[in-house]
Amino acid sequence: MKCEVCGIAERKEKLIRYSLMMDDKLVIVENVPASVCESCGETAIAPDVLERLQEMIWHSPTPVKVLEAPVYEFEQSLA
Repeated sequence: MKCEVCGIAERKEKLIRYSLMMDDKLVIVENVPASVCESCGETAIAPDVLERLQEMIWHSPTPVKVLEAPVYEFEQSLA
């Protein structure tokens, strides 16, 4: 299927890393099936997969691993 965003390339089924912020915590789910455009990178996740992701995140199973990440704030200078 052609990408509806760029119209250039076909979308391919791939496993992606899905991340979101929840209660000021970064949550990462690996190996999520998604449709990804090979040209622009636009990603779409099927509704049933999103439903399973929500269930998993809301019910907080024991994570496979825990990562620590530095956080920076972008400083804007008005030069």
